[in-house]
Amino acid sequence: MDVKVYMSQDIQLIDDLVKRLQDHITKWDSDKVIEQAELIFDAFSKRFAIEDFLLLRLKTNRDMQDALVKFLKIRREFREKLETLLTLHVDEPDFHGQVIMLHQALLKHMAYLKAEFEPRFVDQVSAAQMATMASDLEQRALALSAS
Repeated sequence: MDVKVYMSQDIQLIDDLVKRLQDHITKWDSDKVIEQAELIFDAFSKRFAIEDFLLLRLKTNRDMQDALVKFLKIRREFREKLETLLTLHVDEPDFHGQVIMLHQALLKHMAYLKAEFEPRFVDQVSAAQMATMASDLEQRALALSAS
């Protein structure tokens, strides 16, 4: 599997999870909302681990160092939005609003990843390294389709 395809499918799975929660949050009971929120947080944790995996294996030059600093700042800001949602209980009135804000932040983050992260970092991953990550994506896709 191509690295760009893998990373694109991975972030699309996360987007699908967030959209699904956003669309059903008022229809599902609290237990189902919590279950779906946990899937989202798990998916984000795995995504961040994958990004870290990629970054740790790259030999960076000066241009990449500047891009890395920018990426880490953007990701830190995004993680703060995710952590805000983590602090809320599903029955709080602001929980639904935070899910909507998280989805908007995710869309913005996805645009950044496509425009800057992929060209500077993802394109540098070898096929051998990619093979070690492909099974995780397939497992998460199966988990999403089963839920």
